[in-house]
Amino acid sequence: MPKKVRGFGRIFKRGSIYWISYYHRGREYRESTKSTKESMAGALLKQRLGESGRGKLIGPQDERVTVEELLTDLDVDYRNYGRASLRTLKTHIPPLIEQFRFARAVDVTTSRLQHAVAKWQAERVANATINRRLGSLKRAFNLAKDAQPPKVKVVPKFPRLPEHNARQGFFDKAEFFRVSGNLPDDGLRDFVEWAFFRLGCGKVRLPGSPGQLSTRRLGSSGSTHGMRKAANRDASCSEDR
Repeated sequence: MPKKVRGFGRIFKRGSIYWISYYHRGREYRESTKSTKESMAGALLKQRLGESGRGKLIGPQDERVTVEELLTDLDVDYRNYGRASLRTLKTHIPPLIEQFRFARAVDVTTSRLQHAVAKWQAERVANATINRRLGSLKRAFNLAKDAQPPKVKVVPKFPRLPEHNARQGFFDKAEFFRVSGNLPDDGLRDFVEWAFFRLGCGKVRLPGSPGQLSTRRLGSSGSTHGMRKAANRDASCSEDR
């Protein structure tokens, strides 16, 4: 005879395996414990009833959510809100799906993420690129956790690698004004200062390869100031949600 547990749940057997039954929002859920121990059934039923009471039930159906589904949801979210980093996200999704193909979200652990990092490093992928990929995957998990109803219950701890390939050629505000003060007052200075504040990044990028400076005589004083030749006109602030 099935054993009832306080809180609208019960434990019963099918063959030698214990099953549990519980209600959530008026619907009955039946779930195998995959165990022959009644104590395991009682613990699982207590967990499910607690999750149901808090409105955060992650049942057997939700435990089949895959990493690919989470990444698809993130892609839809970026498209819906017109996020500028959508183009970058689209470069992250293929290697993430390749690494976690058919993996369930509940099976993604810190250990598994570390193994992914090791594989990418063996393929000579830069640490900065690996961090960006993991950042996209973490955002996918957070989006799933914040969903109603939630698709995942736990967001694993994500590794963060040191980055030794930081870009060079940036001016902070003090350095910028020391240089801009020597620009000719023929409209160029106004334009450069407008660009600096328009970017709103706190730093300004002088594009080009580090160390490759060109000189230009400014004014009649004979003073020269190094300016990198523009090789990239696309300046933007990085986005880290």
